[in-house]
Amino acid sequence: MAGCGEAKAADALARFARTTHSTWQHATGLPWLEHVIDGRYDDFANHCWYVTRWLTDLRETGPLDAAALSGWLRLVDGLAAAGDRGAVELQRIDE
Repeated sequence: MAGCGEAKAADALARFARTTHSTWQHATGLPWLEHVIDGRYDDFANHCWYVTRWLTDLRETGPLDAAALSGWLRLVDGLAAAGDRGAVELQRIDE
């Protein structure tokens, strides 16, 4: 996938995903975001404006199924561990 490892690609994906149906966001958007980040949370923490906004929206719009929740938690925890302020706030809300 083009854009892997690029914070701008992650933000573009998050902006697009926010315009789609929640089913797509859960089943496709979250896995795509994980693929773009590819475990390199340090490269994305505090460099993405829309990613944490989208992750917040996903959490607030209703329950996630098990697969989506697992991906959501991996993303939030990875970003928070890398020092992303927005992701740390999401962790606090989820406690």
